[in-house]
Amino acid sequence: LRAPAEKDGANAGRCWRIKQGKFVAGALWDCPGQLSCLRFQTRKGFFAQEWGMLCVYRDPDSDVYSQAWTLFQSCATSDEMRRGLVHLGYTLHQVHYKSHIVRA
Repeated sequence: LRAPAEKDGANAGRCWRIKQGKFVAGALWDCPGQLSCLRFQTRKGFFAQEWGMLCVYRDPDSDVYSQAWTLFQSCATSDEMRRGLVHLGYTLHQVHYKSHIVRA
């Protein structure tokens, strides 16, 4: 999603897999978006940032979600968010992928 290189409807993207020990706790993208979890998607415009999008793979009442929410609201850049997550003890693994655009 960052720096798309569109070719034949495909875009190159990247995200960061957020791990808590051996468990995957979520994913972070450095493109405009909002904070969500697997149980619900927030309404458009709520918990939104121009610098990033975050999906937490834990319940909204978990410590992971609470920490992620606090960081997401207070950080000014995706770099700052990544540093904050590492400071809290999470590990981040960058993942590159190709996405395909489906035109309506």
